[in-house]
Amino acid sequence: FHYAPVPMANSLAEQQSFANVEEKALACLDLAQAYFGKRFRYEKIELNLRGRAAGQIRYYRTSQRPPVLRFNKQLLMRYGDRFVEEVVPHEVAHLIAYAHYGSKIKPHGKEWKFVMCQVLGMAAARVTHDYDVAPARRLQYFEYRCQCPHKRHHLSVIRHGKVKRGVASYLCRACKEPLAPV
Repeated sequence: FHYAPVPMANSLAEQQSFANVEEKALACLDLAQAYFGKRFRYEKIELNLRGRAAGQIRYYRTSQRPPVLRFNKQLLMRYGDRFVEEVVPHEVAHLIAYAHYGSKIKPHGKEWKFVMCQVLGMAAARVTHDYDVAPARRLQYFEYRCQCPHKRHHLSVIRHGKVKRGVASYLCRACKEPLAPV
């Protein structure tokens, strides 16, 4: 295994939470190694995922690098042990299923479910979490217009930026005309 140093943490609680994630990931990999008789590995664990996703695994398809396990630090800190017991095995099951069965499997298909239930001993193979992911800040939107009278559209910061850079345009669903900034 490659062991990554504990990432910069603002508090002892964050350092302990990271250690709990790593401990759970290694325990899951040990179960898989005992079951399949082969070693599974990851490059590192990152706590840099944001937004609605609780966890993610990043594969490097063009190289021999092991995957990176990524987790949402805010959700980890808010939900603690529950997060570690639910999300970490979920993501590690993706790693195991992909490494054992190959890259052509469905993300939450029968192979992943087998790993979750039979190999890792999880009672139910949940696909999504039910954590509160309400944003801590209010999102900014930009007003756009179309040819419809009295109709306004609101684009996110990301979509507004794409329009401004000229890499995307958006159409009104009703009149099918391009949206223009107000």
